[in-house]
Amino acid sequence: MLSNDDIKKLKTIFATKSELNDSIRKLENKIESSNERWHSKIFDLVDGLAKEIHDGRESRAIFSYRIEDLDKRVKVLEE
Repeated sequence: MLSNDDIKKLKTIFATKSELNDSIRKLENKIESSNERWHSKIFDLVDGLAKEIHDGRESRAIFSYRIEDLDKRVKVLEE
């Protein structure tokens, strides 16, 4: 049978239910904050890429218009 001294030693060695629950909550909070940082970084990268794509599309539209205009002028000069 276990004596009171044995029970005291076991209590110092093993974590209690509340200590385990506290540890789990702390770990969950760390994981959640880590996920938030990664999501933030990913969204920042995607926003940057989206801006580059948008700017590229705008430039292509402008250049396309200018090229059509220049083609018309060249054809007029060639005639």
